[in-house]
Amino acid sequence: MKTRRAFATDLPRLLELERRIFPDPWSREMFLEQMAEGLVLVASLETRSPIFGYVAAVREYRRVHITNLAVERGERRRGSGRRLLDAVLDAGRRDGARSALLEVRASNAAAAALYTAAGFRPVGRRAGFYPRDLIGAREDAVVYRLELHPLSNQSSP
Repeated sequence: MKTRRAFATDLPRLLELERRIFPDPWSREMFLEQMAEGLVLVASLETRSPIFGYVAAVREYRRVHITNLAVERGERRRGSGRRLLDAVLDAGRRDGARSALLEVRASNAAAAALYTAAGFRPVGRRAGFYPRDLIGAREDAVVYRLELHPLSNQSSP
């Protein structure tokens, strides 16, 4: 799996993924804002192959706030989500972040399992954070946090 920063030319594919994966997909403007003010990393199997996932984050003082992580259904359960997560956490560490924060739909057991396996722990809940359907129902988010340890500059023996 290859990861790299997203470019504006990746927007059509990112929007396509969003529409297929999420019930409340991000807009083009949301992606452009995230690319300008934060970090969006994309994943593909080869350098020139189609993007099958991405992770987005913003820096908040000494914290990296992961705002979205998505992996194409056919690529799930192969470690891609974890590698994207590790890539954005490493970028945060390099940038001086000391912790990471994210929200997960209360009903999203697969995402909760991914983040828990990576060391995140639930620290709170945001009532009605996510839209659930078109008639206005809302779903709670569980807030997860991870303490980040600096990347080691020492090489292994």
